[in-house]
Amino acid sequence: MLLVGTGHYCGFSGEGTIGFGHEFTRFRPKSRLHDLLAVGVAGCAAQHQRFGWTVELRVETTGLEIVDVEVAGRTGASAPLRSCITELVWALELPAGRWQSRELHLLRF
Repeated sequence: MLLVGTGHYCGFSGEGTIGFGHEFTRFRPKSRLHDLLAVGVAGCAAQHQRFGWTVELRVETTGLEIVDVEVAGRTGASAPLRSCITELVWALELPAGRWQSRELHLLRF
C-alpha cells in the first residue's frame, strides 16, 4: 500500500511579510530491496551474532546499480556482522524490473 499525504501552511513574519508553502510526504511500504536482502542478512547473523542487534542501512541505487551503502545506525551489532551485511549489499545484483532512476532506500534489520 502506498499512502501519500500533503499539507499546506502559511506563515507571517514580524516585518509584515507572508510566506506560503506546500508539503508533500510519501509513506512507502517496506523496500523491495529489504526483501531481497533478508535471507542473506539472516545468514550473516547466524554466522556472526544471532541476537541483540539492529542495523539500519542507507542504500542508494541508480537504476539497477547500487552506488552507495552506509551503516546509518546500529544497536549492539558487532563489527564483523556490520561488515558482512555491508558486503552482502554491495554484492547484490538487482533483478531486472521497475527501479527508480535514483532512489535512497532506508533499511532496518
